[in-house]
Amino acid sequence: MDNVNSKTIKAGSWYIASNFLLQGIGFLTMPLFTRIMSQEDLGFYNNFNSWLSLLSIIVTLEMYSSINRARFDYEEKLDSFLSSILLCGTAFTGICYLIVLTFQDFFISLFNMNIVYIHVMFTHLMIVPATKLLATNNQMLMKYKSASFFSIAPALAATLISLLLVMVSDDKAWGKIIGGTGSLTIFNLALYLFILYKGRKFEWEFCKYALRIAIPLVPHLLSSNILGTTDQIIITRYWGTEYTALYNIAYLCSVIFMILQSSVNHAWVPWLFEQLHRQNHNLIKKVSRPYIFIFCAISIAIMLFAPELVLIIGGDNYRESVFLMPPLIAGRMFAFLYTFYANVEFYHKKTFGIAKNTIIAAAVNLILNILLIPVWGYIMAAYTTLIGYLVLLCTHFYSCRKLKVKEFYDNKFIFCTAAVLFIISMMIIPLYHFPVARYLLIVACAAISGLLIYLHRDKLSIIRQSLSGKH
Repeated sequence: MDNVNSKTIKAGSWYIASNFLLQGIGFLTMPLFTRIMSQEDLGFYNNFNSWLSLLSIIVTLEMYSSINRARFDYEEKLDSFLSSILLCGTAFTGICYLIVLTFQDFFISLFNMNIVYIHVMFTHLMIVPATKLLATNNQMLMKYKSASFFSIAPALAATLISLLLVMVSDDKAWGKIIGGTGSLTIFNLALYLFILYKGRKFEWEFCKYALRIAIPLVPHLLSSNILGTTDQIIITRYWGTEYTALYNIAYLCSVIFMILQSSVNHAWVPWLFEQLHRQNHNLIKKVSRPYIFIFCAISIAIMLFAPELVLIIGGDNYRESVFLMPPLIAGRMFAFLYTFYANVEFYHKKTFGIAKNTIIAAAVNLILNILLIPVWGYIMAAYTTLIGYLVLLCTHFYSCRKLKVKEFYDNKFIFCTAAVLFIISMMIIPLYHFPVARYLLIVACAAISGLLIYLHRDKLSIIRQSLSGKH
């Protein structure tokens, strides 16, 4: 048992580290791209990438999500399972591609790009699931080094190739798209053939199994993607790619919070599920409060240092992006808070409710984007995203009322934190015009946070133990 726990902890540590590195590749190299590419080129690339992310859910059906369960049901036939669902996903993507080509004038207008980019996008979508399949499979088998390799290696290679092509190409947007998307397609083609070689057969039974698991998750994944991408698509359509680039720089800076939260969440969730199973409700409540406070402090710190972050990532041309940071970071914090309730729903297998709530939040976000962005400008996208995540938090709380969340979460503390953070975020915006006042506030916040951390060091010790696997 000790060996199993040791392997699990090591795998978790590798996953957190690789996730940080994987997410950080784009973040760390963005300052180079923003200084080489024009706002128009960067905005066009962001529009292309938004559509690529959205379509990857619709036309591939995210069939890799079925591997988690198939690992146990088809343990002896896993290679054939992978090759079968890979071919099934490619066939569906191919059908979608034919529909796009048949009505290409409509889709050229919808995507706001010419047919060449659409060809590149769908070629990529037919091949790219190979990496996800292998990475997920190795992760489930606790082959953490292989899982990290299949995630990081192609991303790193694509980033370096795209940087090289952007530097030498006259069409910077084309260089970044071909360097990134094109090189990933070639890398995935090799993995694609490898999966087919190992599986050597196609069985429709495996496809039906995967579709039953994956299709119900599509609305949830699609709605989550809408929350994060439609604002950029609408900005591009109504205000142009330059404003999309401005928004994207602020959005990218807010990703710092998401990277940290999502990485730590992979260690938090197993601990939470174990305490729910043991009914250690008081312990969950005791640990969740400082856990929330820590991320609240991190979000405020990111807001306060937003001008410096925008300057590092985007440069002088993107200075006005800083005013988008407070609502975007507050939205990220609301997204963090909703996971406390969503994790409880996952534990109780209430996945339909999760999908329903995400659809509601995405619908609210999409409607507000359509109504407000064309009239009030690109800055409204940050506030519609904030409202979308607030709706997500409220709907998940409402769904969890019957799951005894009052016993192990301090709901008043969670919603008071959300309210206070929103007020603080609005108060920070004017401080961007007064650097001295902002720096004084940074010093005061650091002193208060340090004092609170010292006074509650016993609770923080419990969090460290839980995330290290010492349950």
